[in-house]
Amino acid sequence: MTIPLEREYRHMLSTLDEPDRLHFQELEGVLDAHYVDAAEKWDILHEMMTHFYETEHTSFTEMFGSDPKSYALDLASSTGRSPGGFWRDYKLMLGYYTFIYFLCVIIVGRLAFSWLLIAVPFLVLLMVPLMNRSIKQQAFRGPAKQTVTTILFIVLFAGTKLYIIFSLHDRFDQFFLFNHESSIFTILRVMIMIAVIFVGIKIFQYSKGLFQKAFASVLILYAINSILQTLEVIWPGHTIFNEIIDIATIVTVIAFAIHELKNENRFWNRKNIDSDASRIQ
Repeated sequence: MTIPLEREYRHMLSTLDEPDRLHFQELEGVLDAHYVDAAEKWDILHEMMTHFYETEHTSFTEMFGSDPKSYALDLASSTGRSPGGFWRDYKLMLGYYTFIYFLCVIIVGRLAFSWLLIAVPFLVLLMVPLMNRSIKQQAFRGPAKQTVTTILFIVLFAGTKLYIIFSLHDRFDQFFLFNHESSIFTILRVMIMIAVIFVGIKIFQYSKGLFQKAFASVLILYAINSILQTLEVIWPGHTIFNEIIDIATIVTVIAFAIHELKNENRFWNRKNIDSDASRIQ
């Protein structure tokens, strides 16, 4: 949703000369890189643009200094920042490399996890500041303006993908936590169950009712049990555990259906009561 200040700022920005417009666009990238709150970001840019507009025949550098980047960094350091911005970017990058890992697993045709992959979250942790301080700040500049930080980010970004690929190579089999060769359908089934586990965790985390938490718990246990069965993992008591999970799943599905039917009947009965009351009146 576009706020009024942003809309006015965009309109004034479109009327500027290209050098001044590029300076303002660079400021946008700098403020984004420092996770300045959106409302405060547009407030700052709108105020700067208004002052700039009021001074005719003055360039950006004449008004705000010869180093607009430093000026923007001073602004960013004195404004409120979004606390979840860094971790949002971190989760997105980590999700991207998780996708790369699963893609490699499908291509290789085996479920394998190497101890070497533990380094990936730490590599991503190094990558996010480089991305924010280079890619976002240089977003409106040409390739010739790329800094050393940008080059380091690109090298680390590509190197991490190669690191994931080579971690699954047979040469590093001594680092494998597990290695299970199987068909593509088996691999996809395991991946789907892993996704179900994450969905169940989110349901358990955000649900408030006891029934929803119980449903999420059964969903998680069912997915874990399905993965163990797919990988043919045998452990003491696994037969009894399978029976318990099957029964719990059936009971949960029936309870969920009854719960939904009750809610539906309550809704329709409420409508009937309201219609009867309106006729009486």
